[in-house]
Amino acid sequence: MKTTVAVLLFLASFALTRTVVGEAVVASLPDFQHGTYRIAPYLDMAASIQKLDRKTALATLRRFATSTDGSDRTIILCRMLFTNRPSSNFRRPKIGGAQFLGATQYADWPLEPIELVDGVPFLVVNSYMLAGYPEPASKYLDYCIAECDWATAHYTAKTPDELRAALHKLLASKKWKRPLKDYEESFLSAQIK
Repeated sequence: MKTTVAVLLFLASFALTRTVVGEAVVASLPDFQHGTYRIAPYLDMAASIQKLDRKTALATLRRFATSTDGSDRTIILCRMLFTNRPSSNFRRPKIGGAQFLGATQYADWPLEPIELVDGVPFLVVNSYMLAGYPEPASKYLDYCIAECDWATAHYTAKTPDELRAALHKLLASKKWKRPLKDYEESFLSAQIK
């Protein structure tokens, strides 16, 4: 709840004053590449961004994408806030080869690195392998703005019961190619804490 209030206050002041987004705000989002990913802060941030007019929302995402700590975090927000146009695909970010849970593959997760379950963005990749440099978040955001539509899904904070229900739905998914291992179930369960 404190995160939600802080994010809303910050974004409200940003919208009114057009100040530069501080790195501390985007850095407060858990980084999905270092085992700290949690769902609630991303739901709060996505909901806050959706309350802004489109121009301000895109400027906010731009500042996140170009901040020192914003790259990985902005990619998650892009996957939540944009969608493919009817005649095209929503390409994945070029951040390395995904290592999926449950022996699944790219085709199983069109929003990789996340899967939306009842509006809850679960991380379904436990790591990436990269030889070279990842695509900067600013370039991925450029792609999203030019080639994608703004998503119509509206994000809201979820109760603990709603988060648990979404988790159980994901764990029971027929997408898994084999039963999830204990560490994989723990990886997913930790995201709702």
